[in-house]
Amino acid sequence: MFNFNGTIVSKINDVEPELVHALKNSFSIFEIVRYQNNKILFWDFHYLRMMASLRRFRFNIPKHFSFEFLENEIIKLIKINRKTTNDFLFEFHFFSDARITYFLISLLPSKPLKINDSKYLIDLYKENSITASDLSNFSITNRGLRRIAAKYADENELNDVVLINEHKNIVETSLGSIYLIQNNKILTPSLDSGCQDFAIRSYFNNWLKKEETTFQLFEIILNPFEIQKSDEFFVLSIESGIQVVKNYRKTNFKREKSKFLCEKFIESNI
Repeated sequence: MFNFNGTIVSKINDVEPELVHALKNSFSIFEIVRYQNNKILFWDFHYLRMMASLRRFRFNIPKHFSFEFLENEIIKLIKINRKTTNDFLFEFHFFSDARITYFLISLLPSKPLKINDSKYLIDLYKENSITASDLSNFSITNRGLRRIAAKYADENELNDVVLINEHKNIVETSLGSIYLIQNNKILTPSLDSGCQDFAIRSYFNNWLKKEETTFQLFEIILNPFEIQKSDEFFVLSIESGIQVVKNYRKTNFKREKSKFLCEKFIESNI
């Protein structure tokens, strides 16, 4: 099921051929949004990120693309599909034709966002690197590279890989944002490293800074050796949830602090 510029369709080909052509042949940006527990999670952060992406890539932003308008377009799809499940992922695509910007919202049923601590094989990916620049903060910029990295992981029987930039510093994994725990410090790559500025990352970081805990967040430049120096390691993703990592190369990690922190985050915000 799709919301194609305000019209609900079961197939993309049900809309005007000109719009289908524009979707298939023009540059587009995208954003993944989650609906869970009868609310759109972190919607204010998602909306600001989408508008920033449109401005950065020189799209003409229609005046009616307001916070409330796009939220209501998601709700249209939810009302139609609520009988099947209460947990959804939505993928926004924005594309343009003749200076007019359109949107497409795709809906997929999803399992709830939760903490996973099952076996998770992860290693460093060194065949290609992400450029450390603010352009890399947008998801569309390195989408192709992340697809290659994900394929590399699959071919090597890994669940995920750690991506690095041209300075050999940690950026993120192919699936989400990296967090390392060292004593009472939580380390995560800074935006300067070229990581994606995910809505859930921004929300989680803000929550950590406001929450009264014994932990202190540091958004800094991190080299790969920091992973093996850490007590704990987890990956945060709006699609895959929170993955607690048990092993990386020859390093074994604890899980207690990660699970405690992430359970508190889910309980408070989801």
